[in-house]
Amino acid sequence: MQKPNRPWLSLTALFLVACCACSLAVEDLPNGQSLLRNGFFIEPENPLEFWSPRAGGLGTFEVAPPPEPGSSGVLTIKVNSASPRPWSMELNQQVDAVIEKDAHLYISFDYKMTPGYSFNFYWQQEVAPWPKLLSLHVTAPVDTWHRIHMLAPVHESYSAQNTAFSFHLAERTGVLQLRNMSAILIPKGTPCDNLVVNVSPVFGGDFYDNDWRSQTLERLNHLRKVPVSIEVLKDGKPMKGATATLTQKRRTCQFGVEAKAALFTTELIGQQELRDTFRTILPYRQSLPAYRDMVLHSPITDFVTFSDALVWKENFAWGKKIDEAAVAAVLQAGKQVHGYALYIPAYMFAPPMCRNMDKDALRQALLEHVSTIVTRHKDTITEWDAVHEALLYKEIYNFIGLDSLTEVFKTARAISPNATLLLGDTQALRDISEAPMESFIELVDWVRRSGVQVDGVTLCAEMRRLDVAPQSMEKRLNRISAALQLPIHISSLAVNAEDSHVQADMLKDYLLLFYSHPAVASVCLAEQWAPAQINALQACVNGDFSPRPAAKMLTQLIGEEWLTKRSMDLDAEGKAFFGDIFAGDYILSLEQNGAIRSIPFFLPQRPEKPVETTQGNVHLTLTPENGILRITLN
Repeated sequence: MQKPNRPWLSLTALFLVACCACSLAVEDLPNGQSLLRNGFFIEPENPLEFWSPRAGGLGTFEVAPPPEPGSSGVLTIKVNSASPRPWSMELNQQVDAVIEKDAHLYISFDYKMTPGYSFNFYWQQEVAPWPKLLSLHVTAPVDTWHRIHMLAPVHESYSAQNTAFSFHLAERTGVLQLRNMSAILIPKGTPCDNLVVNVSPVFGGDFYDNDWRSQTLERLNHLRKVPVSIEVLKDGKPMKGATATLTQKRRTCQFGVEAKAALFTTELIGQQELRDTFRTILPYRQSLPAYRDMVLHSPITDFVTFSDALVWKENFAWGKKIDEAAVAAVLQAGKQVHGYALYIPAYMFAPPMCRNMDKDALRQALLEHVSTIVTRHKDTITEWDAVHEALLYKEIYNFIGLDSLTEVFKTARAISPNATLLLGDTQALRDISEAPMESFIELVDWVRRSGVQVDGVTLCAEMRRLDVAPQSMEKRLNRISAALQLPIHISSLAVNAEDSHVQADMLKDYLLLFYSHPAVASVCLAEQWAPAQINALQACVNGDFSPRPAAKMLTQLIGEEWLTKRSMDLDAEGKAFFGDIFAGDYILSLEQNGAIRSIPFFLPQRPEKPVETTQGNVHLTLTPENGILRITLN
């Protein structure tokens, strides 16, 4: 298994409460089945019995006996040589017990290490490519004993010897000591709220897995790229000696960004309703024109989602004063607007007077809002989150009726029949448990059984905690896609990391996952500007609009690597092979003797069976293996 050389996730960023230096007595562990054998290294004949140490010539393992009866022995691991494959030196123990779905796994151990050392701990499946069910990378603290407490949900059942606990040790040289190791399987239904948990591992994957990354990149290239040759005829003869340039204008998967319409103008800063919004913005008041420019003229985005002005509460208070101008500015910049959101069923997203309305009045007010805002933007916004967060917030429809969810769809559809109406959720992809995902699938099915057309789903990917790794999220995308057979739109994509380089690397992994998935139709990045972000660590652009590593990564990845612009000279037969290029909307420019002719066309994704179309002067033949463009000029 190949591992990348990438910045590491520091344990210090994952601590939720202070670590304690003391050991946890055996009697303080939760009730349940002990899965780890000889976790105290005290077997008299073999202190490492049940463990499988592998040194690989890189170091040594040595166990010191317990200092007193009833205490733990200490395993000292000396790493004399680092390796780009840290698992070359490994400590592993197979789980010799059945692990049942919906249980919890409580893992604890003490560690001490020398400065500069780091290691990975995994709960993994024992089959290639060794998928990670839990991963934790540890870089700090050092010098003194610290105790790890982790709680992992069990999403699937595993037979005996199907999983293992594994330490990958050879990333750096140094000394690691371990003691008091335990893994307790807590039965399904047992409350776990009172357990001590002081780190947040990543579940369902590993951010340091180059095998997954390579496979996903291969899938992306197969899905989004097509090998293309062109053949140009002019007046029935091959056009030779000309330069052909392919410039991609639009992808088959769209990229967008969330922004605040309130920051497009300084006129609203003094308003009482926006005091919270502008509390962190006021020091940057003179810089707001730069914010508007950043949003409107970003070379990497195709659409903008306003997180404020179109929501019922904000639109009623102040959004209706500026929303048409803000939408017009986006359209004028050559981008589209994704409408967020017609109905979020919580009073905190509704005007204040709604709290005092009776059921009939509130229902009428809701549908009037939907009717008014969809009518106002009928010709400018063609995609809406019609209902959003209906599983997280229930108080309004619990009062006015569950069918208010479907009535919002019906009202919007009657006014804008061709609009794309989506059902959104914030927990299905990013919650530790898979239960919200299953509940969301049930909700979408219920809405559709009610006779409502749902055109797609919007799923939040704001990773405030890095609980769900891309590998696990990929499985959830597969599950949702298979169950619903609908396009998936990703919203609020952001990564919370103290290290800006780590943030960029992890954000890139999520982007790679989404762009490589056939069901994903669009990806919307969360608010980019730090002063406008609730959590500034999730931003990609500093207050002075200087780019963080994540912003530079986005420009390179989305604006360059994932966008085709390529020139070739036509040969004597009027042909040129452009290689693999991304599907989407293109302009083909033909230049000969100073004259330039531009021809637009659309290149679809690689089909399962041959297709043949004619688009103006362009005749396109597309097979699973290649694409040929024949251009006839008169």
